[in-house]
Amino acid sequence: MKKIAFILYSIFGMLLFTLAGCLDEIELETPAANQESLVIQGKLIVGDPAHVEVKVSKLFTFTADGKQPVNARKVVLIDEDQREIELEDRGLGNYSIDIPANYPSFSIDLEKPYYIRVETFDGRTFESAPEQGLPVPKIAAVNYQLVTREVIDLLGKPVDVDFVRYSVDTPLSTDAAGRNIRLGWEYFHTFKVRDTPISSNTTPKTCYITQNLNIAEIRVVDASVLTADTLRDYEIYETNFMRVFGEGLYFTTVQESLTETAYEFFTQVAENTGRTGSMFEAPPGKVVSNIRNINDENDEAFGFFYVTEQDTLRTYVDTLLIGDPSHFCPPPGGLTREDGSCREPICCNCLSVPQSTIFKPGYWTH
Repeated sequence: MKKIAFILYSIFGMLLFTLAGCLDEIELETPAANQESLVIQGKLIVGDPAHVEVKVSKLFTFTADGKQPVNARKVVLIDEDQREIELEDRGLGNYSIDIPANYPSFSIDLEKPYYIRVETFDGRTFESAPEQGLPVPKIAAVNYQLVTREVIDLLGKPVDVDFVRYSVDTPLSTDAAGRNIRLGWEYFHTFKVRDTPISSNTTPKTCYITQNLNIAEIRVVDASVLTADTLRDYEIYETNFMRVFGEGLYFTTVQESLTETAYEFFTQVAENTGRTGSMFEAPPGKVVSNIRNINDENDEAFGFFYVTEQDTLRTYVDTLLIGDPSHFCPPPGGLTREDGSCREPICCNCLSVPQSTIFKPGYWTH
């Protein structure tokens, strides 16, 4: 019997124990000392340049809002020969660095293990277990289509709602790795919008706005339990048919290879987050981590560090194939409210939102 694992998990910053949108908060029996444990989540993306990113936060409660960024004294990536490269502080507990292929004193190789060390200002030192990456298959295609589903509205009545469904076609093997691979996907979109400033003295702008779509969920599959050698039309994301499609949109799919230990970690996260409250479910518990305090085994850390390779495919969503959405601006109801204020800031100044630019991305050909 074919088996596809559908895992909800978060790569950075929202990964432990509850997801936004859950009806009930999960209460876990944990020692009091764990109420201020560190969450350390990171990955090394092998490429040219290679990219390392680590997020450090303090866990106060087992909720998505129960973490606060932590400034570390030092965060380093270490190879099998004990060579180190220090990550740069990006603020709010985020640390990262790009490592080009010709970097003089530190090289990245998919076939070699790496780990991270995090030193805190209160004298603690955390290290991850060494992780070695796996090659990732090339995405064959990303498909999209308009689908209609019946949903229940706020009045409790069934209504038909249009959604855009994205799916992926991909081989489940590589020449180097065979079929014993595990895959995960991240995705985001970039849409085009032309604003309509309130002031007649302000020239309208065209912006390109990028949004991360899997803040709370990513799908993964374990190819080793499948009999097929290709994954076809596997759904990775679905969204309402919205105004973001009105002036042009690119959907970006990032396919990752996952090690067996990383896959196990995210599976356990899913078991604690995707709970329904059924009496037949296994009781919640602590998610296994590969990160530890090297000087105090009782000082438990949460999170995981892994090594991956990625393949990226950008797909332009042709509105002629999915319908005719209205332009993002002006918004429904008009540009301004009765008091003269802007109804939606993005329409009065499209640069007012994060990840917005007036510079057309190099891949944008439409």
